Amino acid sequence: MPKMSYFSIVINVKAGTRDVHFLCTDLVGCSVEEIVGHGLERHRIEDFYKEAKALGFGEYRFRASEAALIHAHLVTLAYTLLDVLRRRLLRYSIVKCLPTIGTMVEWARKKAMYLFIHKVRELNLPIKSILRLIDTS
Repeated sequence: MPKMSYFSIVINVKAGTRDVHFLCTDLVGCSVEEIVGHGLERHRIEDFYKEAKALGFGEYRFRASEAALIHAHLVTLAYTLLDVLRRRLLRYSIVKCLPTIGTMVEWARKKAMYLFIHKVRELNLPIKSILRLIDTS
């Protein structure tokens, strides 16, 4: 293709299914294995970004670049901790398949609420004191 110069295309077709994957690159000096390796790495990066967006990455506008950097670090840390948690739940057979990051967020919220409620019950405080604990205004 003269307008695009030289490029490489790798086509992967799974036998018995209709799954077809195309990889197109201008890295013409790479082997098929290297191109597939780059494609798999790109897929991991896109999955991370999609799941990080679900955690709130890129949803805010900042007045200073330092605030954006801190927010990006916090989202990345939250993603990393949730990823470690979901892999451990699978490893210890608490779940049957690898849950999504969204599922892990809901799981962590439920566990945190459960622990919070039990801690409040153990305090034996009057109702007004308990309501002051959870008042966020």
